[in-house]
Amino acid sequence: MQISLDRGTGSFSIVAYGDGFITVNEQRVKSSCIVMPEHLSTDWPPQDMTELESAHMGVIVDCAAEIIIIGTGERQFFPATEVLAPLVTHGVGFEIMDTRAACRTYNILMAEGRNVVAALMMISC
Repeated sequence: MQISLDRGTGSFSIVAYGDGFITVNEQRVKSSCIVMPEHLSTDWPPQDMTELESAHMGVIVDCAAEIIIIGTGERQFFPATEVLAPLVTHGVGFEIMDTRAACRTYNILMAEGRNVVAALMMISC
């Protein structure tokens, strides 16, 4: 799907997504990634929800975001409580949704000038 949205104050917008890719600005990403208004990290280790561990959440907490959006791939999948513990412990707001919805939500919040982080797993091919 191709999407179009005002970039807001951040410089990293999700401009397209589909099976096996997310395009951030003009960079096509084909593995799990973390997108922030001012930074893109393409080396987030978990490639699907079965690999997600609490240590991966710790990396996201370090981003000091107001809200974290976790895109779980093709379908919404809720991780185990112990995986989410670092977010809860640090009092960080988070939402869990499928990656398509996470991409759209990230762009809306980023355009509003919110301090948002999207941790995204790829949509299955």
